[in-house]
Amino acid sequence: PPSATPGVDYIPSSKKVDFRPGRTEEYCTLTILDDAQYPVIEGVETFVVYLSSPQGAELAKPSQAVVAINDTFQDVPSMQFNKDLHPAKEKDGILHMPIIRTGDLSYESSVRCYTQSRTAKVMEDFEERRNAEESRITFLKGEKVKNCTIYINDDSAFEPEEKF
Repeated sequence: PPSATPGVDYIPSSKKVDFRPGRTEEYCTLTILDDAQYPVIEGVETFVVYLSSPQGAELAKPSQAVVAINDTFQDVPSMQFNKDLHPAKEKDGILHMPIIRTGDLSYESSVRCYTQSRTAKVMEDFEERRNAEESRITFLKGEKVKNCTIYINDDSAFEPEEKF
């Protein structure tokens, strides 16, 4: 049974196909819709295209065809740090942590990059990046790498390795 949804997965239409003189083949163009606005991997979805009401000819088999829309490709961009440990020295003052974006890069996407204290203390050892909109990193169309920048404070006191 057909599983694709008209108006969501494809644009339903009814078109007259005229054969020009000497032609034995013509095309019926259909529009398949991508779910790029709210991407979801849906698997294979189908709908049926029918031929009907011939004029000056008769229908032969097959006069219907199943269209299978293969939506198994992960077109949703994914974002991740390039590694899970980023050592920094206090004297460096700044740490740029690359965020890598893969998948379909044909539209804008974004992610929040924020900090949370562990052994390093906010304001004393590093400047806080709050879990809020001002900590959002935006990737424009086509961009693959952006940095999440953390400011490290040098308090001039010897301390064992700290983490945030």
